[in-house]
Amino acid sequence: RGWRIVRQKNLYLSAARNTGARNARGEYVMFMDDDNYARPEEISTFVKVARHTGADILTCCMEYFEGTDAPRPTGKPVTRWVPLGPDVASGYFRNCFGDANCLVKRSTFEKLGGFTEIHGVTHEDWEFLANAALKGCHLEVIP
Repeated sequence: RGWRIVRQKNLYLSAARNTGARNARGEYVMFMDDDNYARPEEISTFVKVARHTGADILTCCMEYFEGTDAPRPTGKPVTRWVPLGPDVASGYFRNCFGDANCLVKRSTFEKLGGFTEIHGVTHEDWEFLANAALKGCHLEVIP
């Protein structure tokens, strides 16, 4: 498929995402967590909404799955989470912004400086999205 594989030692999630973004060549970068289920139309939906809204960052409702079997499109998710979006007051107490499963304009990602890299620390998506909201980036949630 012409994919380029980039390898590095394990510096944790943020470093891996930042390395991927640095090596990206497109207008957008797409991030995912290992517990997110990507529907077949996910990327095309993200791109359509990004072009329609002009958003700098898009995130979406999230369905978790568990176990070793692949998630089934018709199966019931373990849980569903619906983020509020760029509500900085609520975001102080809880991640209401969205999930690491997000589409970001590469130029916005670079302007924000990417994810904070601290080995072993999680919630980097919360920090990244909070930083974006506080700096006035246009963040949208796809229902």
